[in-house]
Amino acid sequence: MTNIAKDRTLKGTRSITYTQTPSQASIMRGSLYDQEGNRLDGTDKQKFTKVLDRESTFAKVWNNITVLFAFLSASMCIYQACFYSHFSTFYIFGYILDVWFALDMIINFHMSYFDQFSTNMDDQMKIHARYAKSPHRFLLDAVANAPFDLIAHMVGSKVGLQLAVLSYARLNRVLRMFKLVQIFSEWEKDIRKDVLVVRMYKFLLFVCFTVNAVGSVWFALACPNSQCKENTWSSSSVTDYKKKMIFGHMGLPWVDSVYWAVATMTSTGYGDIKPENQTEMVYSCCVMVLGKLVIGYVLGMVAATLANDESLRVWYEQSVTAVRTYMIDLKFKKELFEHVIQYYDYMWMKNQGVNVMDLFPDLTFSLRADIYNQICRDMVNSIELFEGCPENFLRHLCMVMNPTAFMPGDYICLQGDIRCEMFVIHHGVAEAMKVENGVKIPIRLVMEGEHFLCETTCSRPADHARCEPVRMSTCSA
Repeated sequence: MTNIAKDRTLKGTRSITYTQTPSQASIMRGSLYDQEGNRLDGTDKQKFTKVLDRESTFAKVWNNITVLFAFLSASMCIYQACFYSHFSTFYIFGYILDVWFALDMIINFHMSYFDQFSTNMDDQMKIHARYAKSPHRFLLDAVANAPFDLIAHMVGSKVGLQLAVLSYARLNRVLRMFKLVQIFSEWEKDIRKDVLVVRMYKFLLFVCFTVNAVGSVWFALACPNSQCKENTWSSSSVTDYKKKMIFGHMGLPWVDSVYWAVATMTSTGYGDIKPENQTEMVYSCCVMVLGKLVIGYVLGMVAATLANDESLRVWYEQSVTAVRTYMIDLKFKKELFEHVIQYYDYMWMKNQGVNVMDLFPDLTFSLRADIYNQICRDMVNSIELFEGCPENFLRHLCMVMNPTAFMPGDYICLQGDIRCEMFVIHHGVAEAMKVENGVKIPIRLVMEGEHFLCETTCSRPADHARCEPVRMSTCSA
């Protein structure tokens, strides 16, 4: 069985309770799997023909690791080139990342994708064509993974020159940041993910990458190949790397450069580390402008995301305000007024003011039936009245059930009410009572899973039914 078959229920391509054999026309349109998830053409039994579902756990974990590795690879190659750092640990880790992204290219030839109609395309030929012919996918990955560092072996026998060329030749790894952009773009479109968390993660990586890149270039301007020049910021009284015999690979220059980058991008700097020549002044001006754009964009996007997250609360509060104004105009009694407001507060705490049964009007009938069957089927099965009824009747019965929440102390029905509903206690406890000579006498408790009918429906002496909190539990019917 393929990975697509295992996750098919997550994609909504089939009804959970209604199954049918795919027609030849549907097969021609791209439905290549039978009800058991096996390919109808039998090619899944061959080697190297597996299709990886983009919604599978493996794909999600792989993309998460790829995002982190792309950031580390791009940042590390800039650091090595600008700070002239050639520790073997960096190169070993860098080549491990190269192997990872080479495997990523192979996986992309077998990873399903969403087309313009948001259909999960699992046809291998279409997957190959889409990835290979797209310039911002295969071509970009090929350039980013190209072994340009082999050029270092062709420039002579001097070790210093070879290392310098090697670090510069590996700068093509910076293009892996575009891979990071593509993955984050897909995550932001996925409504199952928290867009605020995704954007905060994206902005964190991009800001860190920008700060590292700006600081690295700042050091390279003053100390090309880790040889600090006079009349630069590195030769000022604050730093003076040349006199102190401090080189780029020692760590302190990177800390000073990142400090300058953060201070300049977020403000205009503090003057302790400042440009000393025209080249550094021009670069500082560019960094100031870049910092205002980057920081302003990040703060603006975070603020907009937070505002959108609060839109539902604002809409609900406006509705409650309208109800409050209406009750004031009609001079509601204080007790009833407070009870209505408490109910609105309770509904907000329970389900953010949303009616669950009104969330799926645009879905197909069979899919809505699956959802309501999932929500209400256990309650329907617990009612003896419906034992032995046909399956289709029970499914339709689930669709007409209306979940209702009651606050602790609210009455579900009163003696003399003309009602035609049947109530099933889904969560909490209700208390049945009767009134004799003006005194309320408890009869019994209606527990979870039990049901009751109003007196006009049963044609028998009526009882008061009231929700009572049991250990702070509530009642929903």
